Amino acid sequence: MYVSGGGVRNTALMLALRRRLERTRVERLDELGVEASSKEALALALLAGLFVSALAFAVVMAYQAQQLAAQRDEANFQAQRAEAALEFMSLMLEDVGPNGEPLSLVELLGKGEELLDRQYSGDPRFRARMLLQMSRRYMDLANTENQMQVLARAEAIAAELKDDELMALTQCAAVGSELDGNHPDRAKQRMATAREALSRLSRPPVAVQVDCLRAEAELDDQAGQRDSAVNRLSKAQKLLEDSGSTRGLQYNAVLTDLGGIYFRSGRFREALELNQQTRETLERNGRGGTLASITLSVNHASLLYRLGEVLRAQQVGRDALDRMRALREEQPTAPAASVSYAITLNRLDQADESITRLNAAVDHALSIGNQFWGANANYQLGRALLVAGNLTEGDARLHEAQRVWLTNPGPNRERLAELSRSLAELALVRGDVTTARQHIDASLAGYSYPERNSAPGLPSALVTASRIYLQSGQADKAEKLASDSL
Repeated sequence: MYVSGGGVRNTALMLALRRRLERTRVERLDELGVEASSKEALALALLAGLFVSALAFAVVMAYQAQQLAAQRDEANFQAQRAEAALEFMSLMLEDVGPNGEPLSLVELLGKGEELLDRQYSGDPRFRARMLLQMSRRYMDLANTENQMQVLARAEAIAAELKDDELMALTQCAAVGSELDGNHPDRAKQRMATAREALSRLSRPPVAVQVDCLRAEAELDDQAGQRDSAVNRLSKAQKLLEDSGSTRGLQYNAVLTDLGGIYFRSGRFREALELNQQTRETLERNGRGGTLASITLSVNHASLLYRLGEVLRAQQVGRDALDRMRALREEQPTAPAASVSYAITLNRLDQADESITRLNAAVDHALSIGNQFWGANANYQLGRALLVAGNLTEGDARLHEAQRVWLTNPGPNRERLAELSRSLAELALVRGDVTTARQHIDASLAGYSYPERNSAPGLPSALVTASRIYLQSGQADKAEKLASDSL
């Protein structure tokens, strides 16, 4: 090969020049009257040095040749993979239902799995990576059950091939799914396996590092370590920016995750600015009509609600749901979008629409194995029923959400605090002030009040506490709670 040949010629030239140099040095030593034996010893030492230098040079050139060959092989693989991915997506999009009608996204993904097995059975690396992409689309739909099935297939291929990069990718992708399925211990084990795989990679690709930083941040968020989560996501953002990878969905996902941490930390202004920045980025990259863009609109509505723009939040939220329905045709609305919109409806006392949407959200979330959004939908449904005056059923829904959250009380600490606030309001409506005080005290303790004041749900809990203590005849404490809320 050219590189090896060039390396040999350079070595020969170097040796010839160095030999001429040594002859010149020996002649010079003769002129100075140095003894012949000393000259011979010096010449031998110099020749030995030359031999070592030449050998080192050859080793370096061989290593560089090996590195270049590896880089060339990787580039060829990536090009072939990109070409195969385009061909695969083209075949998927050409598929139709049994009566000629377009397939839903879930049906299309299912057909894609069949197509992978049929057309690419001899290329497990490619098949596994396409399964990973499919798992991410299932994640977009909150379809935890299907996502975990697809990831299990990719994980099996990674284990068979002993492919550490692929193993890290599958494990990090599964962390969020385990959390959505209410399995935090399994999520931690997935992360531990991913770290082991990463440690065996000398130079993990940026995309792998970013996916695993996102997974680490999810675990930090669940544990209430939000500063650590922000640091990990900021590192992931910098990795993508330094590598020029800011046009793809991964960059959008990192910014969206970061905005979520800001939101749950009560940093609404920063979250709103980041949401606007991310939406503009998607528009510039031609992704303004995608599901990712709609998700950002749903988050925008939630931020407007928290900042007091409730009517504007309703308008933005309804527009996002209309766009999602147009994009997904007859598919059920994603549970997260329904829950977000229902919170605004409850605030505006529009309980009938909220109850309809939330009943559908509960059924859909549980049917796809998403315990996280199932519990959230049940909780908001309970509040909607309370708004509608149906106290008995509302109480039952609240306790169903509580049952799920109590299986992992640590990560659900603030959700349980908010639920206690709702139970306090329910007791107050029933005229049981003593029980209302017990629940609201538990709520404030769950928010770590008065030590902390940044939880998004704390102001509402303080208002409820103020009302309860006022009814208990403790006006001074009621005034202090209301002042803290303000």
